[in-house]
Amino acid sequence: MLLGVGGGWLIADLATKRFAAARLAERSLDLLELKGVIVRLVLAHNPAGAWSMFGFVPGIARRLLFVAISVVASVLLTIWYLRLPREERLVRLGLVTVLGGALGNLVDRIAYGSVIDFIEVSAFWGETRHFWPTFNIADVAISVGVGLLLLQMVRGKK
Repeated sequence: MLLGVGGGWLIADLATKRFAAARLAERSLDLLELKGVIVRLVLAHNPAGAWSMFGFVPGIARRLLFVAISVVASVLLTIWYLRLPREERLVRLGLVTVLGGALGNLVDRIAYGSVIDFIEVSAFWGETRHFWPTFNIADVAISVGVGLLLLQMVRGKK
């Protein structure tokens, strides 16, 4: 599961970022517009964290901070995964899904100093268009993985 699922998310993330970097540099691509919700592919480079967290930290310090956090988190997730009994399938699945996403963003930070984002979602409320922060497949993996862990918490132990 560690290599299959975690590796699958990592490969999907890196492949879609490669596509985005190659195809979206000059233009965006509209995917969906439904009842005021718009989904577009647009290339963005995020040197900060989610919602521009720590954007005020100078460049190299911010890069080192996020690389260090990602490495420590990846090591801890791997240790946690390896120590879990095989019966804890949902927790193990959640951990490797988060790990695959974390590694995808880590590769970007090491290679480029920023994370490649390319999925833009916006919606109209009244006359105003509101934007969700642009994200990528690694961010989806992290969110899905955390959702699986929360689901296990709600379900509780059998």
